[in-house]
Amino acid sequence: MCQNYFKGKTIIFCRYRSTSHRLVLLFNLLDLPAVEIQGNQTQDERFASFEKFSSGKVCYLITTDVSSRGLDIRDVATVINFDLPPTLTAYIHRVGRTARIGEAGTAVSLVDERRDADIMRKILAVSGAVNRHQVSSVKRRDIPEAFLRKAEDDIAGVFLVVRTQLGAEQLEQRILDAERRHAGGGNVLDSITAKPKKQWCLSREERKRREAEARQHHEEEAEVTVGFLQNELSQLDREESGLLREQKKRRRVERDRKAGEKNRTKEKTRALRQKSEKKVQAGVVKKLKRRKLREAAREKRSAMRATKKSGSSKSRDGKKHSKKSRHTKGMKKH
Repeated sequence: MCQNYFKGKTIIFCRYRSTSHRLVLLFNLLDLPAVEIQGNQTQDERFASFEKFSSGKVCYLITTDVSSRGLDIRDVATVINFDLPPTLTAYIHRVGRTARIGEAGTAVSLVDERRDADIMRKILAVSGAVNRHQVSSVKRRDIPEAFLRKAEDDIAGVFLVVRTQLGAEQLEQRILDAERRHAGGGNVLDSITAKPKKQWCLSREERKRREAEARQHHEEEAEVTVGFLQNELSQLDREESGLLREQKKRRRVERDRKAGEKNRTKEKTRALRQKSEKKVQAGVVKKLKRRKLREAAREKRSAMRATKKSGSSKSRDGKKHSKKSRHTKGMKKH
């Protein structure tokens, strides 16, 4: 997967320190620059690994649950669970190393369906609930056979080198232990005899009982976490429903306001049209009246002209007199 898909900043979580160390050796031999953070390292070694990964000098950080909490690294694109954790709380802390402060991220888990069935049911239950808010989703992905065969060939090619390096490290550790014991020399016997005698030790049944109690405690803690998440999601559902109702109410009020403004505009337009139509009608009536008056005056003048064309008129005494115009009368006066 790292050779073909996940080439950015990636944190790989393992359950055991030995697994983490072997993966680091394998990655570096396959030209995948990686560092590790686990319990066998000193504080300086852990800090150096953290600096290399956070600065981008290497792309892969392989670690145990020692780095699942309190580790804040920006731009982590992917978290891979090489081994799934035993509890949901540990899983949440692991995948929380990516998608920091609203950024996007991917969490990949290698699942053994027989061994990891219980924890996967809890993960799917929580992720399904969160998916209603489109925060995260769980998808199953099968790796193509060609990629698997290529990975097997690559691992087989460097397997002997990895085993040789592990053997050399074990031999070096044995030499260091022997030198430490030899340097202690005469104080070894004194330190052994000075130790207080053990009063008791845990039996196998007691260890099983304590492991069962610890497992039950983790499961109860996981159930509490699931309940808390479900309550938070219910609260988000209620808030979202309230926001949707408020948005619908505001849209309805805005729609009614626009409809009212549109109706008022239509009423004003209709009133103006009616007023203009009335003015037009009144103007037409006035024009018709004026036209009729002009026609009546014209007819009257025509009738008067017709009577004047006869050339004479009778006076009150019944005698006919020739009609004289005003111009003729004026000429006679002069």
